[in-house]
Amino acid sequence: MADLEPIRFSCDCGSVRGHIARSSKPGGTHVVCHCKHCRAAALWSGAPDPDPDGVGVFQTSADRVRFTEGQDKVTAIRLTPKGPFRWIASCCSAPLFNTASDPGVPFAGLIAARADDPAMLGKVRMHIFRPQPDGSSKWGGSPAVIVSMLTGLAAVRLSGRWKDTPLFDAATRKPLATPRLLTKDERATLYPPRAY
Repeated sequence: MADLEPIRFSCDCGSVRGHIARSSKPGGTHVVCHCKHCRAAALWSGAPDPDPDGVGVFQTSADRVRFTEGQDKVTAIRLTPKGPFRWIASCCSAPLFNTASDPGVPFAGLIAARADDPAMLGKVRMHIFRPQPDGSSKWGGSPAVIVSMLTGLAAVRLSGRWKDTPLFDAATRKPLATPRLLTKDERATLYPPRAY
């Protein structure tokens, strides 16, 4: 990868720090997700309700992620048994990344609020899963942007770079920390009615 300035990130209290390496600008895709699960994860962390603005996520590949401080404080939760891993800082509960449960699907979504300089994430390319008054959600993804993202992830997968991530053990494919599945009672308060 070329030596472009990396995107630096940190948790709320600063105990966990790291960066995302870049070989191009911006080095990923900045999206805003309006799904109920991203909203629930934000509420679980104690952050203000992101509804209706959504949660900014910088979609990149997991091989670009590096921790420089506090990797021992990185843990994960899961909102549903088959949902993505939501990596958090145990010191302050700040959401850090979303990933698939299998490192062979090598995306890593940095929660945009964690970026030290949000301008480095580039402009928002998509708003996805916008809630609709009838209770459904509108996907809203751009085919061209999706193809670009999938092509990049496929290259990481085929090159073997998917194994080079601090979030999973390459040999066993086990996560850095076993995600804790939130209980039904814990989840009950995290899905309040939407404001339209």
